[in-house]
Amino acid sequence: MCPFSGVCASRDRHEERLRAHPHVAAEVLRLEHVSMALNEHMSLYGPAGSLYGRLTEDGRNRAVLKAFQAGLDQALYAVYEVRRITFVGRTKDCRRWHGKECAEPKWWCNWQRTARCRRIHTVVDPNGAPVDAEPHCPGGHRCRGKQQKGQTWRSVRIVYEGPRNRAEFIVGRFADRFPERVRLVTGDTSGIRRAHYLPNTEGLPRTEAFIVAAPAGVADKQRAGFEKKWTEHTGGRPVFPPLRELPPTVHRKKSPSGAPHGRHLPLPGPLSPDRCVRRRQPYRQDVDGPQPSRRAAARRPPQPRRSRPGAPRQDGRGRRADRVMALGV
Repeated sequence: MCPFSGVCASRDRHEERLRAHPHVAAEVLRLEHVSMALNEHMSLYGPAGSLYGRLTEDGRNRAVLKAFQAGLDQALYAVYEVRRITFVGRTKDCRRWHGKECAEPKWWCNWQRTARCRRIHTVVDPNGAPVDAEPHCPGGHRCRGKQQKGQTWRSVRIVYEGPRNRAEFIVGRFADRFPERVRLVTGDTSGIRRAHYLPNTEGLPRTEAFIVAAPAGVADKQRAGFEKKWTEHTGGRPVFPPLRELPPTVHRKKSPSGAPHGRHLPLPGPLSPDRCVRRRQPYRQDVDGPQPSRRAAARRPPQPRRSRPGAPRQDGRGRRADRVMALGV
């Protein structure tokens, strides 16, 4: 049973299948619950809503919701400390005119240009025709659109594991002890409480940090250079000591030539039939001189071919060659 069929099939039939298998549906709801605990926007259907919200609209789904709540009460819970850094990205104009690396960034390298800016500040030639050139706008407030969002680095660390009531108590107690620094926020879609301990920031780069209680099972994950970037942007360290150390970073193995394994390396020397099979390239012999072009090859008459070993010969249109020759056509 696919839980994602709720966006591409009949909703009534999908919920009917969920009611027929309440324990399977409870596992799907648990998966969505954990995902939304770490990120409020990561519901099963995205902006279209969550599966839990849809099931609560129909009273016939009470058995499914009851099985879901019973599963949460019996599950092992964990308190996660989630931290995020959202960097400033590069716009399409910056990538087009400055290449892979931007040595001298302009304002439009990190800010999107509005439609008014593109219409008014267009570069033209002496005849008044528009020219495809680098933007030369001074960057007024009417020309600046949204900031270009870049990569988001995440850190998920487990700081406690235990019963559900104890995990939720830790989140609420943390907010009560530091009311001036910590905000207890309830998700609009999920209804999950999170204790945010960083002030709200506008613009980019943006940082976010909170602790949340959710069923255990999410592995600790963090980039190698996350702590350095986090200190540069916030000047602080994690509030809670993690329950365990991060798993060692697994680097991709490289071949003696320096290229990662799994990629096809260029083969030296002339091609052979065996090498062509490995590289998935057609084998072309150059003993008869230069090969015809594609246009010349398209004008050639269809040649007889064999579809499989032991099959009768066929011409280019799929007819048996021996029968065609016997009929004289």
